[in-house]
Amino acid sequence: MGYKHCPARGPGCWSAGAQRELKPCLAGPTGAAAEPEPLTSATAAVRAPPSLIAPPCPALARRPDWLDAAQSGGPARRPAFPANAPEVDTLVVAPAQRISGRGTRGSGNAAETMPEIRVTPLGAGQDVGRSCILVSIAGKNVMLDCGMHMGFNDDRRFPDFSYITQNGRLTDFLDCVIISHFHLDHCGALPYFSEMVGYDGPIYMTHPTQAICPILLEDYRKIAVDKKGEANFFTSQMIKDCMKKVVAVHLHQTVQVDDELEIKAYYAGHVLGAAMFQIKVGSESVVYTGDYNMTPDRHLGAAWIDKCRPNLLITESTYATTIRDSKRCRERDFLKKVHETVERGGKVATAGVGA
Repeated sequence: MGYKHCPARGPGCWSAGAQRELKPCLAGPTGAAAEPEPLTSATAAVRAPPSLIAPPCPALARRPDWLDAAQSGGPARRPAFPANAPEVDTLVVAPAQRISGRGTRGSGNAAETMPEIRVTPLGAGQDVGRSCILVSIAGKNVMLDCGMHMGFNDDRRFPDFSYITQNGRLTDFLDCVIISHFHLDHCGALPYFSEMVGYDGPIYMTHPTQAICPILLEDYRKIAVDKKGEANFFTSQMIKDCMKKVVAVHLHQTVQVDDELEIKAYYAGHVLGAAMFQIKVGSESVVYTGDYNMTPDRHLGAAWIDKCRPNLLITESTYATTIRDSKRCRERDFLKKVHETVERGGKVATAGVGA
């Protein structure tokens, strides 16, 4: 399978075409070589803030028009993100005419206008780590995951929250935060976000995630602060205060965030407690998968969701271009290595990771 050529730079730039291995653009804004970033993200077609990643391709970079426009709506609508926010790339699902009738929502033949849905990654736009996606749907602003990048030891480890607002508390701009699972690349920035930046609104996650998340956060805090002596990091008390804002949900439970916004969690099969979420405002909806697994194993089943027709699907794609051996072959190879090591008198340490 060949690569599609970038209209600005040719074959050195990546595109989301049919290919087995996606490649990032290797040229900076002036054509100078830049360090390539691994393109392994939940939203390969949506780019993260340029301040956090390699210089964006000029064919893809643009400042969205809606960034400078006021957001309309009644009192229940959140304020628009500020016009002086850092420049980012945003995917906009533009309004479209939908003809009601057989097989569609609505009745008759009247044309309905779908509201605009805006998706802005504040992290993990091009790499693994600091997963954090803003979704604006029908005047509601939802943050999906709030992760940390393990490859940095400064503020770059956190998502770029300054995009939301540079003045005031984040609670005024967000209706809720949803955490898909307890891995640090999806929840690691949560105490920093709520206690240091300032967010007092609801944080939704499943019951297992609520139980395991603070354990991993405290463990990483000990490594970063107590052992490495890093500064500008959250404390143990901040982790506890953050978890007090969590609202735990059950799978298949419909949660009414307010009069218009509702969410529903589905089994993701990734790790214990991992969930996909459907976000609905009226007749419009978005499905966010987070990390998920479709192959059942010896302790977790395959991901499952109700039959639905969301206006937008945001899905994990880290291994989307990877072709793996069958589970039986992988288990056989693993056991073979264990037996060989034990027979030589060695020891084997195994670590549990998400599928």
